[in-house]
Amino acid sequence: MKKILEITTVGITARAFLVPFFQELKEQGFEVTYASTPDFDAEETVKAAEVKFFPVPISRKISPSDLVSFWKLYRFIRKEKFDIVHTHTAKAGFVGRIAASLAGVPLIIHTAHGLTVHPGLSKFKKKLYLFLERYAAKRTKKFICVTKLVEDSLVEQGITEREKCVIIPNFAGPAYDPEKVDSARKAKLSSKLDLPKGAFLLTCAARLVNDKGLAESISSLTDLPKNVYLAIAGDGPNREKLQKLAELLRVSDRVRFLGWIDTFDMPALLSLTDVFIAATKREGFGVGIIEAQAMELPVVTSHIRPITDLLAPDSALFIDPQTKESTREGILQSVRELLRDEQKRKALSQKARENAQKYSLQNYRENVRAFIQRELR
Repeated sequence: MKKILEITTVGITARAFLVPFFQELKEQGFEVTYASTPDFDAEETVKAAEVKFFPVPISRKISPSDLVSFWKLYRFIRKEKFDIVHTHTAKAGFVGRIAASLAGVPLIIHTAHGLTVHPGLSKFKKKLYLFLERYAAKRTKKFICVTKLVEDSLVEQGITEREKCVIIPNFAGPAYDPEKVDSARKAKLSSKLDLPKGAFLLTCAARLVNDKGLAESISSLTDLPKNVYLAIAGDGPNREKLQKLAELLRVSDRVRFLGWIDTFDMPALLSLTDVFIAATKREGFGVGIIEAQAMELPVVTSHIRPITDLLAPDSALFIDPQTKESTREGILQSVRELLRDEQKRKALSQKARENAQKYSLQNYRENVRAFIQRELR
């Protein structure tokens, strides 16, 4: 029986995306061990996938503690003599691959869940991250990319060759079905939202940073009817800034800052939503958009890759996110159109559901199974 070690920086990556991957590996006869920062999501992943767990704190930022993480992984990999090491995300990807290479692991795989080197970085960080990614790539036999854009970026930036890449898109889990929403979770979220009767709810789910169009989403409320509310699921460095913006624009009573929503609560939140907004300037995959579509929601999102690669042209309303003005105007005009045209909302809901079916759990597991049989045997 071949032994494989799966490594993520934090548990949410595995809990949200990788449990089916681990289960497929086990069904194909592999002995699976999972390593990650020991947090709640990692514990839940281990329970759900029924795999062995090796706790190793891995900082999300470059830190002197990375040397400790590296040493612990190196010693563990040498001791257990893994046949395969499979890393995920940037930090675990670098530390894990270097440790595996020096420990003599014959097969090292990395899944790129997004763009490590992107336009939002400073020149110094771009050069540093490119150097680190290229260094780790030389020790990597295969890359799994969640979108064609991720593959193209790896190749165009000289990180790896196209022949070493395979695309396995993410998925919307079976819980993202309007008919399967947990009533208790829905009641909990409804109470947290505390919306008046007749409210029309827009929802954003994102890290609270500059390039997610959140300020523009808040600003659009000033020109929308008073019954339109905005829920923001997520947290990040811009939370206080966004809260102050809502107060300044006198729409704070219509904005709900929900913080991070548990993975299993998201279907309940989406079931209470009328329109999903994802006005992002950059994206690695956009699984939240696919999940919203699986819940039959009209989606207003950015006309950028990889979103345009994943979504059928008639399955969403697209906006130009290049400037604050174009982002705000796009959100405003799209929401106005959906408010006045119920048939448009119904048509988008139907097309959204059809598009999301391409990213079902069944299709994901079939792709994973094919990859395992082709590359890991």
